[in-house]
Amino acid sequence: MFVLVSLFIEIAISYWIIRTIGNRIQFISQEAEKIANREFSNVPLAGAYKDELQPIYQFLNKIRESFKEITDNANNVASGNYFVDFVPKSEKDVLGNSLRMMTSSLRKKTQENEKHNWMTNGQNFLNEKLRGDKTESVLAKDVITFLSNYLNANVGAIYLCDDSECSLSVFGKYGFISENRSSERFALNEGLIGQVAAEQKRIFLTDVEEGSLRILSGILDTKPKQILIVPFVFEGKTQGVIELGKLDSFSPSEIEFIESSVQSIGISFNSARARRKIQELLEQTRIQSEELQTQQEELRQMNEELEEQTQVLRQQQEELKVSNEELEEQTHILEMKNKEVELAKSDIEQKQNSWNFLVNINLSFWQTCLMNSELL
Repeated sequence: MFVLVSLFIEIAISYWIIRTIGNRIQFISQEAEKIANREFSNVPLAGAYKDELQPIYQFLNKIRESFKEITDNANNVASGNYFVDFVPKSEKDVLGNSLRMMTSSLRKKTQENEKHNWMTNGQNFLNEKLRGDKTESVLAKDVITFLSNYLNANVGAIYLCDDSECSLSVFGKYGFISENRSSERFALNEGLIGQVAAEQKRIFLTDVEEGSLRILSGILDTKPKQILIVPFVFEGKTQGVIELGKLDSFSPSEIEFIESSVQSIGISFNSARARRKIQELLEQTRIQSEELQTQQEELRQMNEELEEQTQVLRQQQEELKVSNEELEEQTHILEMKNKEVELAKSDIEQKQNSWNFLVNINLSFWQTCLMNSELL
């Protein structure tokens, strides 16, 4: 009887053990199937017994945690967050290393796309500022304001070369107040501005000295941490210089952007200068045309006055001609009268001579008679 009871107990215990192990194996199989089907829960597996199956629970939990990390990384990638690095379990972690390489590649590509979009948008915005028939002063103010805002610069200035290309003067400012007029005008090779203009090479200052470009506001008076000075050139001739200062550091993308923008800036300022010269020539031509019209009007008036004087002179000549003709006629008449007078005078003289002769004869006769009478 005791043997039967013992056998029954052993059979019952064996059944219970087999059933318990079977249930646990079935549970492990179900969880493994869930993992295989990529079904995860946040509740870790916990074994009620610390036996030979306990390590399996632990490994399943590690697998779940590993897959959860992979899933979280995949979710980050799916949401566009490529800046969370995935840490592989080891160098032999093929999936982990692949995920890390994929995330790194996507992050790099995303950064390149963001940089490209930022550069492209900046160029488009800058082109909008450069568009239109603007004067050099308006263009300089628009460009330096845009560059300072887009590059997060705290202070900036644009210097333009004069027509003689011997000096540069400030045409546009952003957050910049000059302490004296000498800081707004530079000759070639004078100071950093003149040096950049002469050499046509950028200067990047990271150790700014006192007395350089300063950032001023109602509560702030300090020097920038970095200063970027870049020339803009057109067909080998320096058009001007851009100076930007920041309290923090310029990023490589910001430096690349300003260097890629100076060509279009140089073209725009050359066009603005050409328009100004054309306007000056047109204004000079207009003034000369007005002066010529004035001179032509004065000449016309002089011609009219000369014509009037010519008419008066012609009339005077006509009158003089008539007077001369009348004078000649009167002279002719006078000559005729003179001839008549001469003839009359000659006739009178002849008659006078004849009379004198007769008188003399008579006188002689009477004298002779008188003498004869006295003699008698």
